[in-house]
Amino acid sequence: MRTTWLALLCCLAAPPAAAADQPFEAYAGLVRGVHAQWYLPGAQDFAAQSQALVGSLQQFCAADPAAPIEPPRQQWLRSVSAWERFSAVRGGALLARRSPRAIDFMPTRPEAIAEAVRSAPSDAAAMDAIRAPAKGLPALEWLLWPGQLRPQTPACRYAEQVAADILAEALALQTAYASALQAGWDDKEAEYAMYEFLNLWNSALQKLWREDMDSVLQKLQAGRFASFSRSSSGHSAEAWRIHWQALRELAMGSGGNVSLHAYLLAQNHGAQAEQLAQAVAGVDQALGRLLAQRQPTAASVPMAETIRALKALQHFTETELGHTLQFTINFFDEDGD
Repeated sequence: MRTTWLALLCCLAAPPAAAADQPFEAYAGLVRGVHAQWYLPGAQDFAAQSQALVGSLQQFCAADPAAPIEPPRQQWLRSVSAWERFSAVRGGALLARRSPRAIDFMPTRPEAIAEAVRSAPSDAAAMDAIRAPAKGLPALEWLLWPGQLRPQTPACRYAEQVAADILAEALALQTAYASALQAGWDDKEAEYAMYEFLNLWNSALQKLWREDMDSVLQKLQAGRFASFSRSSSGHSAEAWRIHWQALRELAMGSGGNVSLHAYLLAQNHGAQAEQLAQAVAGVDQALGRLLAQRQPTAASVPMAETIRALKALQHFTETELGHTLQFTINFFDEDGD
């Protein structure tokens, strides 16, 4: 059974009781800003890219058997990039709906995909009977690269159904975030949403250094079979970059958007804001050196430095930041299978 970084927050202890001077209005402002400036636009972009993926696969699968596979591959890359940015911090509807399991179940299970192709689901109802390991973006990656998808085949018809299934979830997420933003948050809801966001941002740091990098590297160095996520499409290093840029933007802000750094400054925690900026800069420098390598996924000093820098940022988040904001911050586990 594979452990992923997500949590079922309903199973966790509630955040500590707030003091009388707890900044509920500030909590609501940050949560509202994250939904308005991050989650809703991200959901809209992912839905648009998912719609384009459906169209690209429909066109490809109806084409001549010799049609080039590059157009749907390129659209898959655009779709997965939109997903990685949008879902970097898997809060709100992403968590409530367990969307990462439906859209991005890993590791890829080729046997489950082959079985699903043989079952030939023809509509959404039939797809509901297909288990998560045979669906989502990783399944399409396998079909488009190792599977060498060809038009007018059962595998291509199945790929169309997988893309439609992804689109349905993307549209549901878009609706859910719009509804949450319209409904707003009372004091208790805002406090809990703030607690959730801080913990999931921290968990996303751990996912990046431990699950996406270090655990695979450790297996490879021990002579065990392992591969980095998105390796079939050659997208692994780009996925790391997108994941980090999303976390960085939520930490430091961009274009005047809400951020943890701006929140700390507004709450008169200038020293902690500077510490956050320094820790983020450390990751920027280390990851920049890693991505400049000819083979970023190979074991190297820059990869070790990147892992250390991400761990240092996580340590700051769980200690200094948590203490300053009066929230318990740690990582969450959920059994993904």
